[in-house]
Amino acid sequence: MKDTALTYSARIVPKIFNPYLIPTLGLLAIMNYIPGVEFFSAKLKFLLLGVVFVSTCFIPFVFIALGHLNKIWDKESARVFDRVMPNFFAALSCFLGSQFLGKLPVPGIFRIYLLGFCFLMIISTLVTIKWKLSDFTLSLGGLWGALLALNFKYGMDILWLIIIVVLVTGLVASSSLYTGKESPRQVYGGFLTGTIGIFLLIFLL
Repeated sequence: MKDTALTYSARIVPKIFNPYLIPTLGLLAIMNYIPGVEFFSAKLKFLLLGVVFVSTCFIPFVFIALGHLNKIWDKESARVFDRVMPNFFAALSCFLGSQFLGKLPVPGIFRIYLLGFCFLMIISTLVTIKWKLSDFTLSLGGLWGALLALNFKYGMDILWLIIIVVLVTGLVASSSLYTGKESPRQVYGGFLTGTIGIFLLIFLL
């Protein structure tokens, strides 16, 4: 019974912290810490979150779902085409979303934040041609890198968020390793790639 409950938990945790949802959850957590956001109207805040959600989660999810339903690809397949296309389209959607954010009257950090996840999707697409990074830890690593960069660059008091992301990453990584769907190299490689990639992008720009 205990083993069954543990297995069920290991399978459900990655679904809760879906990699396509992480950018929106992260933005929701840090948005009010960014200077100037306190002057945003409720409509502008909703639009900002909506653009990030639609470009990083909704559109990629619909695209992947349609591909599965029409048997165009299978993301779990060993074929390069099946693994690359969803990531490529997610990167394209993310890029278009960042361009739209550039036209809104919001600080540039929001556009850079979204570009960071676009950058990670491009890396994932290129790596996937020959190998595979964990999408779950790649996304969480990207969020952790963004939080670290914002903390060091702008002095934001978000230590509690940094700790929470570490704990969630540990939970998700443990679940992936327990179910055997991803290897330790894929899990740790995804987290390190995500952390370093977005940290440098936000910290240097």
